[in-house]
Amino acid sequence: MRIATWNLARPTSGDSAKAKLLMEHIKRDCSDIWILTESHSDVSPGSDFEMRSTTGSDRAQSEGEVWTAIWCRFPIVRELAVVDPIRSVCVEIATPDGSLIVYGTVLPWLADTWFDPLRGADAFVSVFAKQATDWTRIQAENPDSGFCIAGDLNQDLANSHYCGSRVGRTALRDAIKTSGLNCLASGEFDRVSELTEGRCSAIDHNCLSESWTSRFRRSSNVWPGESERTSSLSDHFGVWVDIETIDYTR
Repeated sequence: MRIATWNLARPTSGDSAKAKLLMEHIKRDCSDIWILTESHSDVSPGSDFEMRSTTGSDRAQSEGEVWTAIWCRFPIVRELAVVDPIRSVCVEIATPDGSLIVYGTVLPWLADTWFDPLRGADAFVSVFAKQATDWTRIQAENPDSGFCIAGDLNQDLANSHYCGSRVGRTALRDAIKTSGLNCLASGEFDRVSELTEGRCSAIDHNCLSESWTSRFRRSSNVWPGESERTSSLSDHFGVWVDIETIDYTR
């Protein structure tokens, strides 16, 4: 099973040249679950996918533009309530390996002005703290489900600074640990850092509950190539992770 996340940098329609190029990349990567951020409801991985997305807006947007969309090849069982439905969306998915709850989100970047008078790291920590309560509540209410946090978290988890703040990095690391999650796009799995020889680090993350990652092998990759990461496509790298069931009978 492959789970992918990518910030699409606001395509204005599904028919635009940019959207068509984005969809070429998306369909090429054959993921089963997509968390697309700063996306559009018409940018789809394919006709065999079902979608749930954020509602409302906290900025001027084109018709059909959404902060976060979750597209899934497997059945979506239900949508769960979240503290910030404008930037976050959460669904339960019936995967071949059991129930998986996916929480897709966009967290504030340092120059984000929507949360005035809070700015920078203060805005990030404040908004993140509220979303982290969602993580705790949803996991407590659904103890038999796997849990995945994915999207544009606008914060590196690297040892050297790339994006975000030191206090934001500490808050995110602590919440991931407290929530019993593993970040599959950081540390040895940070393919963004590997691709760019340390010039960049992943800020779009896939975090999965330890109850699942302890039962699975993991691999990961990023796209597009560094030379393709332009304003005509997206200034973000996409990140996917492969989760392969371990057969203990062998």
